[in-house]
Amino acid sequence: VARPFTPKSSKQMRALPSDAETVLPIHAEGWLKTYGITKEERVVYGIMYSKQKELLIFPDFDAKGQVIMWQGRYFGNNKDHPKYLTYGNKNHITICDDNKDPEGMPSFDMVCIVEDKVSAIKVGRLMPAVPLYGSTLSLEHATRLGKVFKLAYLWLDHDKYRESLKQARMMSFLFQHGIQVKTKDLDPKAYDLRTIGETLDLI
Repeated sequence: VARPFTPKSSKQMRALPSDAETVLPIHAEGWLKTYGITKEERVVYGIMYSKQKELLIFPDFDAKGQVIMWQGRYFGNNKDHPKYLTYGNKNHITICDDNKDPEGMPSFDMVCIVEDKVSAIKVGRLMPAVPLYGSTLSLEHATRLGKVFKLAYLWLDHDKYRESLKQARMMSFLFQHGIQVKTKDLDPKAYDLRTIGETLDLI
């Protein structure tokens, strides 16, 4: 019988698992390849794996290299275990942007807000993207993004479309040009760059 999973508090689990390493097992590496994530991107974004916890780990670091938060995608067999675990400050802003300038400034004055890190990495090849590590855009998060970007695209799961519209209506005033809701059947990570670009009016 599968034993129910009981996560520890965010404070206890903020540090990465002690066995986290950059060498990924075949199944985790294959999962990333399914979405087109390259080895170079695995290095840039510090993607790791914990064999003990059976988690593919997406960490976020501050300027000093300290872990601010991390999300793990579970690959084990315990059906009661959550698919994703997130610990630390989710309102910390991580901008995935392959085209930022040498000083680290975003390449555009618009940003795409998505649910997960893999989607942010994919969209970040074309324009700045920020993962929510969930489906809720908090007022704190939106306020901070609105100070950097003039326009935001909000692209959540298709079944969150109505919720996306509600969130956009509530927080559009924080961006000079508002928030536009985008949606397709799947997450951005499931699409090629052309489809992502067309959806975001970049092509």
